[in-house]
Amino acid sequence: MSGRVALVKWALHDGISDAIGYELAALGHTVVPFGFDQPVPEANTVLTFAPHGRLLPIIQQLGRWPAARRP
Repeated sequence: MSGRVALVKWALHDGISDAIGYELAALGHTVVPFGFDQPVPEANTVLTFAPHGRLLPIIQQLGRWPAARRP
C-alpha cells in the first residue's frame, strides 16, 4: 500500500533523507520532503530520524492538528 510520506530533512543537503526518500519512491510512495523548521505537509505518514533533539517542534505541531487529520 503506497501513500504520501512527509519526510523530514535536517539540512538542505541531507544525504540520509535523500536516500530514504529515494527508496520510499521506489516502493511507490509519494515523498513530500520538508525542513525540520517548516510546517509539516499533509501526508498519511510522517517519517523522521535522528537528531531527535530537534524533533519536539514537529511533534508539537502535529499535536495541534485535529485528531482526524493526524497521520
